[in-house]
Amino acid sequence: MNPAHTPDPESQSITTLRDEIRDLGELVDSYNAKTAGAMGAGVFLLLLALGGAYDLINHNTSISRAIGISQAGFWWLVTALGIGGSTLVLLGSVRRWRGDRDRESRLAEMEQELAQLESEAASP
Repeated sequence: MNPAHTPDPESQSITTLRDEIRDLGELVDSYNAKTAGAMGAGVFLLLLALGGAYDLINHNTSISRAIGISQAGFWWLVTALGIGGSTLVLLGSVRRWRGDRDRESRLAEMEQELAQLESEAASP
């Protein structure tokens, strides 16, 4: 029998495993959030570039006048937005494809181990 103030080794290992799962889960979530951020920013920049390209094709000068640059400067801005957006989408795609499979598989193993420990602890 354990004294009341000393937790048993099973509950300590379950608590430790839960903490490790939480920490590793935060790392995986952070990686996924950065990937999603790159993709979202890339799509936004591409939409801005497409809108600017539409205005350039139709010789609409209202946008370039509104922001105070020449048509040539506006063309460079649209080009930079397109390149930046494409780069971010490509970066997000590479991060998604490459992934952090080692951490994700380790997290899945730890969750299975926790489920097994909890089921063993619940059984008399």
